[in-house]
Amino acid sequence: MTNLQLALSRFFSRRNFPIIIEEVKTVSFPPLKDQIPKEDPFYAAAAQRTKEAVRRLQEAGIIDSEGRRIRQDLPPDMQEGQDRDFGG
Repeated sequence: MTNLQLALSRFFSRRNFPIIIEEVKTVSFPPLKDQIPKEDPFYAAAAQRTKEAVRRLQEAGIIDSEGRRIRQDLPPDMQEGQDRDFGG
């Protein structure tokens, strides 16, 4: 018995638990090179939703064509030096 098994058996025997300690079997997986990639059925819909979200953000003037935020300023109550209370 290993030290871990001995410690576990002592721990569980004090609490009247049955002791079942067995070896863990190793499961083999096939090599990745033999696997054929499958098409993700949700990818096309996710890409379309992402493009739509980007378009809406650009129309609202929040991001530019590179995806960077246009406005970098903060509301007056969140600026440095203000008493900022986030309700926490």
